[in-house]
Amino acid sequence: MANKPYFLSLCAIVILIISIIIFYFSCQRTSPLSTVTVTQTSKTTEKPKNPPISVRLDKIGVYDNREDFTRGQDGEIYIYAAMYDGKNPTQKLRFPQAEGQHYKLSKNETVSVNSVIFSVGEVGNNLGLTIIGFEDDGGGYEPLVYKALGAALEYQLSAQTKGISELFDLNLAGLVGKFAGEADDYLGTFERTWDRSSNWGVGTYTDISCQDERGVSCLRVWFSISSK
Repeated sequence: MANKPYFLSLCAIVILIISIIIFYFSCQRTSPLSTVTVTQTSKTTEKPKNPPISVRLDKIGVYDNREDFTRGQDGEIYIYAAMYDGKNPTQKLRFPQAEGQHYKLSKNETVSVNSVIFSVGEVGNNLGLTIIGFEDDGGGYEPLVYKALGAALEYQLSAQTKGISELFDLNLAGLVGKFAGEADDYLGTFERTWDRSSNWGVGTYTDISCQDERGVSCLRVWFSISSK
């Protein structure tokens, strides 16, 4: 039994070592210095889509058709309507649509058009409409009108500094008249741009008066913009 105290001392030392080891690992689990990896999931905020837009030209008319009284009361009226939004293809349409045709309109007369001139599933950030009207005097002026309108549209979409009516040089009429006969009479231009703040112009527009270069109200337009 002489070795019993030694044996008990050895057991006490082993138990102490085991206790120290257990205490150490328990502190490692609860220590505030322990590294914790947190996985964060980033959320991407999607930009809201722009709405679908449809534009219908309902009717046109004239107050003054600028027809010379020596040629009768009816003017030979044609217009161009252009729609552009910077995202979808630009629409440039003639009315009446058949080349060489015209609306026979006397003063204060109107005609129904009822034609969709622009329809897209998602409109761009800006929606622009230009309507320009002429009375045909048979001077071969219309092809130049078409080219000038197209050039003005392209310039406006790229630079966005001037309106089409500013870019369209009405003095060109006099120059064309010298070489190709009497130029067509300008009836006026409607031009406007809408965006999200104005709900892309959704609404009905009735009997809008457009002035010629003299400041006289000649062209009249009716149109509507809807979002389906």
